Amino acid sequence: MTSLTPERWVRQALCVTRPINPDAFHPGKRTRRSEVAAALALCAQCPVRGQCLQNALDHEDPWGIWGGTTEEQRAVMLRNAA
Repeated sequence: MTSLTPERWVRQALCVTRPINPDAFHPGKRTRRSEVAAALALCAQCPVRGQCLQNALDHEDPWGIWGGTTEEQRAVMLRNAA
């Protein structure tokens, strides 16, 4: 059974502790490029960026920005790891 309790590193993530539009991390057609750039910039400073990226790769999360990477970047990483 999967737990819905976030891992400890999540509580230290800057995307959780700083005010930023959550849509920037799950961009859609109406999300501005500047919002996505702000999300990636926040990730670049995040103390748990590595754990976040590893979690996204482990779960093969195909959507959103995780660990400072875009959906496309993670897709390439997963293909190269296979």
